[in-house]
Amino acid sequence: MKIIKFIIKNIFEIIYPSTCICCYKIISQDGLFCKECFLELEFISPIKCQICSMPIQYQHQFCARMTCASCFQKKPFFDSSYAIFIYNQTIGKAIFDFKFNDQTFLALKFAKIFRSQIDNFIADVDYVVSVPMHKRKLLKRKYNQANLLARNISSEKYFPQLLLRIKNDNAQINLSRNKRKKNLRKSFIVNPKFQNIISQKKILIIDDVMTTSSTLNYCAKALKSKGASKVYVAVIAKSIIGKF
Repeated sequence: MKIIKFIIKNIFEIIYPSTCICCYKIISQDGLFCKECFLELEFISPIKCQICSMPIQYQHQFCARMTCASCFQKKPFFDSSYAIFIYNQTIGKAIFDFKFNDQTFLALKFAKIFRSQIDNFIADVDYVVSVPMHKRKLLKRKYNQANLLARNISSEKYFPQLLLRIKNDNAQINLSRNKRKKNLRKSFIVNPKFQNIISQKKILIIDDVMTTSSTLNYCAKALKSKGASKVYVAVIAKSIIGKF
């Protein structure tokens, strides 16, 4: 039986080889990155702001309990966050393909990384949700990459349609922090069907990239306004403004 499984596995690897999620070079079946791309990745260490995940090397000062000065002065509506990578061109290529080039299989790959890093954290929350996309944009894009990621991170706790996007906002890319906030104001609500069931619940919001955190902050605000006790955030990468 073991020999048969070994043969089948090898045949499968020949027909459907595993490739690096950044450059698509063929790699070992259990791998995610080739050696060259892996060396270019920048992981966010535990020495970071415990709320917004800003690495300590990009902060002038930290306050009590490993909180950056910005979060200490004005705490976001979400309670803490987890980001795997600092956004750079290497991981950005994979995220772009996942988001815009129909490479939806990458949801499984990214979810695998999340589960290996924050499995205990996921087990502690009541619901896993994603940053919603307006229905018009969804029709144009065909899929919401954050939905796919959230579903694969925890199919048991994934709660689709809990959050709704009611404004078809302009794209957030290349907007300043203030313009992002203005663009997103009153964009998100908790689905009226489910407003009475999230009181005192712990909720994890999933997205691909966190830049100014405005999008995630307004999503958290909507959930907190309906009684959620804790709101957490998890993203593939955090963009360090001014670094790229």
